[in-house]
Parts: sequence; structure tokens; C-alpha cells
Amino acid sequence: MDKNADETRMKCAEVFRVANLSEFCTCKDLKCPYHPTNHDKGCSLCIEKNLRQGEVPSCFFNKVGGTEGKTSFTFKDFAKAVLSE
Repeated sequence: MDKNADETRMKCAEVFRVANLSEFCTCKDLKCPYHPTNHDKGCSLCIEKNLRQGEVPSCFFNKVGGTEGKTSFTFKDFAKAVLSE
């Protein structure tokens, strides 16, 4: 294969990946495999994982006080965070 063609494909893939990053994503866990910067599916994988585990995505917590010190992200934890605001 042509080396230049491979480089061009890689650059296009990176642009596509960044373009699909949800603009409102406030998650700071860039190492998470579900973070939009680690795939091309936007927030879908994160939301799917959280729903499956009975949790709320960290971006919701970031709107009501943040995630610092949090070890649990259940719906109940989110409700408590909202009520404490």
C-alpha cells in the first residue's frame, strides 16, 4: 500500500473521530474506553454502559457539583446531588 494513502486515511479517521465528539461532553476520564474521544460513536457507548449498570453518566453529575470524590454514580446518587444543589 501507498504510505501517503495510509497517512491520509489515518488523518481522515482522526478528523472523523473528533467531529463525532459530542460538544457537550464534560467527562474528564479520557482513559475510559466509552469516552467519545476513544471511538467514533459519540456518547452512545457511554450512555448504553451506564443504563446497563443502572448509573448516570458523569456529564450529568458535572452539571450539579461535579464528580470529584464520587465513587458511585447511581440514579439515587444523582438524585441526592440534584437535591443538594
